[in-house]
Amino acid sequence: MSYINFTKQKVSAAGECTVCLKSNECEIIKPVIEKTLLKERMRLERWIDIHESGEMTSRQQTSMVECGERVESLASILESITELLKNKQS
Repeated sequence: MSYINFTKQKVSAAGECTVCLKSNECEIIKPVIEKTLLKERMRLERWIDIHESGEMTSRQQTSMVECGERVESLASILESITELLKNKQS
């Protein structure tokens, strides 16, 4: 059974979202996450190019930071799924 759990260690602490999936669900979702990660990385590269040209507005900079955070999150999820599937095969 799959589920999503939102927990906080303390009232002042940031929340942590835990998603529990079966290994067959990981196999299904892995290509989707890989595709999304690729798109987000390309979007981040465009933002970085605009930033390096010196023509970035503050709103665009905020979008670039948010995109970078999405890339980090997706990469972490993909790494976890890959490790889970590797352990399943062992």
